[in-house]
Amino acid sequence: MVQEMLASHQWLTPMKNGVFYFEKPPLFYWAGIFFSLLSGSTAEWVLRLPSALAAIFATGFLYQRISLYIGRQPALFSALVLISSHFYVGNARRAEINVFFGTLCFTALLLYYDYLQRQKKTYLYLAFFMLGLAALAKGPVSLVFFLPPLLIYGLLRRDWRVFKGLANPLAWLLFAVVGVSWFAYALYGVPGNPLHAVIQKDIVGKVYDNATRDPFYSYFVFLLGSFVPWVLIFFYKPKLWMQRLRSPEGQFLACAIGVPLIIMSCFANKHGKYMLPIFPFLAAFLGWALSDAYNNFGQRWGKCFYTWFIRLAGGILVILFVVLVVAPQYTMKYRFIVLKPFVEKIRSLQGENPVFSYRLEQIQLIYYYGEPIPVLNKEQLKEKINEGKPFLLVANDEDRTTLEGEDLCLLEEFAPFLKKDRIGLLYGAFSYCQTSKRDEPLDQRSPTLQNKYER
Repeated sequence: MVQEMLASHQWLTPMKNGVFYFEKPPLFYWAGIFFSLLSGSTAEWVLRLPSALAAIFATGFLYQRISLYIGRQPALFSALVLISSHFYVGNARRAEINVFFGTLCFTALLLYYDYLQRQKKTYLYLAFFMLGLAALAKGPVSLVFFLPPLLIYGLLRRDWRVFKGLANPLAWLLFAVVGVSWFAYALYGVPGNPLHAVIQKDIVGKVYDNATRDPFYSYFVFLLGSFVPWVLIFFYKPKLWMQRLRSPEGQFLACAIGVPLIIMSCFANKHGKYMLPIFPFLAAFLGWALSDAYNNFGQRWGKCFYTWFIRLAGGILVILFVVLVVAPQYTMKYRFIVLKPFVEKIRSLQGENPVFSYRLEQIQLIYYYGEPIPVLNKEQLKEKINEGKPFLLVANDEDRTTLEGEDLCLLEEFAPFLKKDRIGLLYGAFSYCQTSKRDEPLDQRSPTLQNKYER
């Protein structure tokens, strides 16, 4: 989408495969455009920078604030827990919005805690500014990770300063200017009101669709798995970390984790990436409990425990680096190995003729191709064939049987295509079939071409 926005100069509305894309606001794509213009490239590593830098900032901000409010050692353990979460680090390497959005929500809520502790309106306005950016990144779901936790925290602590800040009209005005203005444009400034369909599909459907409802406990199981082995600390002297919940810091962390977790668990569709805004807070709570256990075990076993723990932490980080950074270029190469040859083949054959994709949007191929590849359904494909003009068609092997019945010629196959057991197919129509028949010996032609030639 960054490529298309740069090419079309449509800065307010993201475009996906040549079509306006209203499912996500544009902030994340603006960040990608900024780094692309800065580097002069739209390479994968450039498009991954917003997520990676957001994760680095979240880790540093977490360490600094936990060090300020709880202590340096718990802050160090909190950062360790966060960067050793395989799910968090894995998402930080992707050119996707989730870590970026999670960092904005986390920062907004923590800045509001700064406001409560320091009573400076600067932090209040910064919190609402970051909340506005979060809304500009992913929409109104950002409020789930901000407003309910603060309301519950204010009730638990009976701290009316919480509600005083939330009632500040200038803060909400700032939020509206930053986070709501784009939605006003999308709702009333774009012909056809396409955002209404997105609201129905992406918000109403995901919240209430009983047909695809996941179990209520899904997120709880997912979070436990995302912080292995550190979650085991909860089984060591639970009374010790339960006592932390009596402090303002402990209750704030509990609200920041528990309230969004319960609310999001009530939604129909559940995906682990939706929980990334609470990851730093959960890492902080685990780091705090881990710090207590570290001191306890250190007093019992002395130097040998410290040595063992350093080796354990270092081993986990090394394993993560190997699995998430080094190994994927070998173990996951089936996801990209044929994309460049596929595009080179398309370019060599295309000329002035159009390229289409059958039934599915091939996003990865579109990225390497650098231009939109319109999608055709069966009826649209027949219309193109009836026009009698040559074109190229990209398809998956699962559609081979369907396409063999059309007036198309199979030009080349590419495997593995995005999946280990998937084959990418490149078809041509009309003049491409004549070229293939003329250039290819009869006994070497694909079954599709051979049948056409014999007829």
